Amino acid sequence: MLSVTSATRVLVATTPVDLRGSFNRLYSLVVEQLKGDPLSGHLFVFSLIKVANFELGFPLSRSTGFY
Repeated sequence: MLSVTSATRVLVATTPVDLRGSFNRLYSLVVEQLKGDPLSGHLFVFSLIKVANFELGFPLSRSTGFY
């Protein structure tokens, strides 16, 4: 289960990524291009195709549903 707090950062890759690569490939993309630490607990978002607009929803609580 994901635990998202106010300290959690969400880093989004702006260029399409070939998701057929291994975990090591995505790990190296996080380190080299996003300048992040894959083991930090932050969220890293990759897309297979170029997306002009996207919406990321996550539950705030069980009572309020999705934001």
